[in-house]
Amino acid sequence: MFAMTLASISIVNAKNLRSYTDKSILSNGKTVKIRVQEEGVYTISYNELRNMGFSNPKKVHLRGYGGELLDEDFTESNHYVDDLSDQPVVDLGDRIAFYLT
Repeated sequence: MFAMTLASISIVNAKNLRSYTDKSILSNGKTVKIRVQEEGVYTISYNELRNMGFSNPKKVHLRGYGGELLDEDFTESNHYVDDLSDQPVVDLGDRIAFYLT
């Protein structure tokens, strides 16, 4: 898949490509990958977050593409997103809740 993406980029006019971010949002701080089998609302308690290595659960962000396949059109006109974007998270006081697909 990655090789196909590179091949697709090579045929697009270079002046229409957006520049890439200098640094990924994931390059700073702690990162944990969450996989789910089913679409739905999930919660993680503050204790679970601390056990994962997050010292301050109130500062945890959920980032991703929302479970959608990314388009291979990387031009500005397609509103290409170069990095992971924040996904909605609800702080319930002792845990966070979020929707995953």
